Amino acid sequence: MRSALSHRVDPNELKAGDHIYTWRTAYTHHGVYVGKNMVAHFIAPENKSGSVSSGRLLHSSHAFKLASCSKSAAGPSPAPELSHLKSLEYYGSSTLNCSRCSLASDQNLFSCLSLPDCGFRLADSGVVISCLDCFVGTGKSRMYRYGVTTAGYYCKVRGTCTTAQSDPPQEVIHRAMYLLQNNIFGDYHLFRNNCEDFALYCKTGLLIKGDSSTGCSGQTFWKPDLGLRHDVAKVEVEDMPSFRAEL
Repeated sequence: MRSALSHRVDPNELKAGDHIYTWRTAYTHHGVYVGKNMVAHFIAPENKSGSVSSGRLLHSSHAFKLASCSKSAAGPSPAPELSHLKSLEYYGSSTLNCSRCSLASDQNLFSCLSLPDCGFRLADSGVVISCLDCFVGTGKSRMYRYGVTTAGYYCKVRGTCTTAQSDPPQEVIHRAMYLLQNNIFGDYHLFRNNCEDFALYCKTGLLIKGDSSTGCSGQTFWKPDLGLRHDVAKVEVEDMPSFRAEL
């Protein structure tokens, strides 16, 4: 059950396209739930060590296929959280429970024993896909809120909600899966390009235009909320490299 105060959400209530976060020791880590008990998220360079299967899945018969998560001209299917995730069929049931994951610390983020490809990422990319248990670690899954009122936003802890509106789930997952398969999101930076920025972009398609010294996330507490800023532009994920090259 979702809590109005803590944003906690039961894992069984998650839907593909949800922006979730979890508390680490002194910060929050954000990601996009893509269904099948998997989360796409963006990690700092120091977390890239470990048993990461860099690029390995792309050479298997179960490789992530961009076409299978592309946006459909016919619109969303009746059950978008499952039907458009054919690229994740390798992981089997949507109720997978990775109970044997090593959850002691961030350093063990990719020591999952139940799903051998948990932790998949491209070489030199910070975008990774993990099982939900490895993403949450010893914390709890919490729901990031979209479309909150301005008054409600200022009553909340930064980095837990936004006044911006979320796009439909199929748009959100298309962006997350595209960024997983194409190393174009850039290098991790605490203030300019972090895990919350990744999830916010996947959910809204909004990027900062002009001054790129700050990102959209709650880490940039001296800037207005994403939904209240005028220096943002809607950018298709395929156009991200050219958009950033113009900055």
